[in-house]
Amino acid sequence: MNSKQLIGYIGVIGSGKDYRCLNDLKNGNSFKFDFSDGVRELTFGFFGMKYLSGGEYEEWKLKEHDLSIRGKPEKIQGRKFLENVGITMRRYKNDFWAKYCAKKIYNFFSKEGGKIAIVNAIRYIEEVEYVLKVANLNDVECKFIFCDYHSERYEIRDDDSEKFAQLFIKKGYQDGDDITKEVLNLVEKHNHNK
Repeated sequence: MNSKQLIGYIGVIGSGKDYRCLNDLKNGNSFKFDFSDGVRELTFGFFGMKYLSGGEYEEWKLKEHDLSIRGKPEKIQGRKFLENVGITMRRYKNDFWAKYCAKKIYNFFSKEGGKIAIVNAIRYIEEVEYVLKVANLNDVECKFIFCDYHSERYEIRDDDSEKFAQLFIKKGYQDGDDITKEVLNLVEKHNHNK
């Protein structure tokens, strides 16, 4: 077994991705990455806001904020605003956030000597492709785990960012299943259809 690992969690909202990630982080010498971290960094930087994490960040996402740039103040829920920033940059370049996060993961392994990278929420096939590229460049074992724990936040939305995870629900995978082979097959089909 390779001493370096990259673990990616795939699941819809409230399926236990954060919970599994927190448990893995307790095992030491690991670091959490999330493709949405760039969205948060860009948003908070643009508005000159203090970078929030943990409970403070979760609370900020649920509340409404005045995030208008000019003109009439506009109240919007933090989560909704972040989603809009994420979607806007993906429209600009489909792999924008995937590249951003992949660069951080690459540096974790190649420059910082990291051993275990945990990708908290993989939402798109492009993100899988970048995770695999980073793993190959750094000779890292890569695996994908499906999360389908039904917390009180569990939600299957008709949202672009949820469709990838929903593929595994439709195929009957259970919470905690190693779906690496299935993910690799989907990437191969995706690349074949390009």
